[in-house]
Amino acid sequence: MEKMFAAIRRIADEHPDVSVIYPVHLSPTVREIAFKKLSGHDRIHLLDPIEYPDMINLISRSHLILSDSGGLQEETPVFKKPLVLMRDTTERPEAVTANAVYLAGTEESSIYDITARLLNDSSLYNRMANAGNPFGDGQASRRIVEILAHHFGFIANLPGEFEG
Repeated sequence: MEKMFAAIRRIADEHPDVSVIYPVHLSPTVREIAFKKLSGHDRIHLLDPIEYPDMINLISRSHLILSDSGGLQEETPVFKKPLVLMRDTTERPEAVTANAVYLAGTEESSIYDITARLLNDSSLYNRMANAGNPFGDGQASRRIVEILAHHFGFIANLPGEFEG
């Protein structure tokens, strides 16, 4: 974790236009390291853990997301926000394959390098932001209604399938 926090600190130190909002896990070990590495910086804001609606609000208003959370891999493509995943593996490789998530590992240099590239290279940023959502297009409920309507004879044709 220290290397991940060092990368975050370096990003804030070297990019004066970047502010960091970091909800700190309740684990005493994580909190100790996070506060040791990240506190005292005027553009790094350490928060207590936040509720899901607040997290979604933060994602929607952010430019870029760095996380070691597996769950955010499914959320960030919805908002067209590139995700730098600070892990060595992922249970959602389709997000990496789709280029919506970059699997950066846990080393400071790899996390910093891809984050700096995303902050400085609008072409790379736009490719990731517009990669598409491998988990769906937001139309599942409409398709379900149409499938049921077809099943009961209200409409003739089945809806098209998701092609993500």
